[in-house]
Amino acid sequence: LDPARMARAAQLRRMDSDMPSPAQVLDRLVTASWETPDTAAADTSDQALIRIVQRSVLDGLLDLAGNRNTTSEVRAVTEARLRLLAEMLEPGWRDRSGSIERAHRQLALDDIQRYFDGDDDPSSRPRPQPIALPWP
Repeated sequence: LDPARMARAAQLRRMDSDMPSPAQVLDRLVTASWETPDTAAADTSDQALIRIVQRSVLDGLLDLAGNRNTTSEVRAVTEARLRLLAEMLEPGWRDRSGSIERAHRQLALDDIQRYFDGDDDPSSRPRPQPIALPWP
């Protein structure tokens, strides 16, 4: 979800209609992470991993939409996907009984709302520590 890569994806799509558009890339990410997984059927460790992936995708979308280097075309598509995700996260969507799942969805919804309210603070999002690769 790098702004330059998404801009290239948009440019490639204009040159070759067989290439995926930024909208298609984002749709696949959101579908694979937020719509497809059945956290209720997954065991506890899988549920946690699903939430980590979902959060990573959401943070990437928020970062992409809020990055001043993101083209207006990519920002528009990204913000549209954030709005769709917010609709999916509204209370009642795939009613889940687990309090962790509800809290996870509510935090995601709140973070999207903060973005649209202009109160998003990318530095407040947790960032995983890079893992140094061993060199010979």
